[in-house]
Amino acid sequence: MQTTLKKITQLTVIVFFSSLILSGCAPRRVYYPYPQTPTRYERNRVPTQEQRKEEGIERRKTGPSIRREQEEQLLPTQPTGRGPAYTLYRDAGRAMGKGKYDRAEMLLNRALRIEPRNGWYWHAMGRAKFAGGAYEQAIQFCLKSNNLAGNDQELKRSNQALLQRAYGKIRSHKR
Repeated sequence: MQTTLKKITQLTVIVFFSSLILSGCAPRRVYYPYPQTPTRYERNRVPTQEQRKEEGIERRKTGPSIRREQEEQLLPTQPTGRGPAYTLYRDAGRAMGKGKYDRAEMLLNRALRIEPRNGWYWHAMGRAKFAGGAYEQAIQFCLKSNNLAGNDQELKRSNQALLQRAYGKIRSHKR
């Protein structure tokens, strides 16, 4: 009886340590950073007339470029780094471009559940609320975004501009 108990204990110890060793050898998921994307200023660089003549570029103001400018007005820039909720943020920008503010709010709520410390997502939610007419909520979201902005001056400027517009709308509705 004692020898079988001893053998069971030894076998349990061996199984335990072998599982520890094998779990350490299991492949781990490695996350690679996204490729470096051009900054907003590099994307929107407008060549001078001399550069256009040299490169043979003709400037057109039709089609998708107009839509892209309208989308940038709704979501002025992309958040720093493309985290796991970036696709939700991008889809929310497209929804706002189509005037579907309820859908944009739903997508941004999901993005904020995934990345609650991203100031750009809070700012986008403020823009969605502003476009939907909820100016007080837009102000609250911009203030939250400012708290999370850190050293991001562009985010702070965008928040300030939206705050001024929201306060102006509230003042005009009170009259």
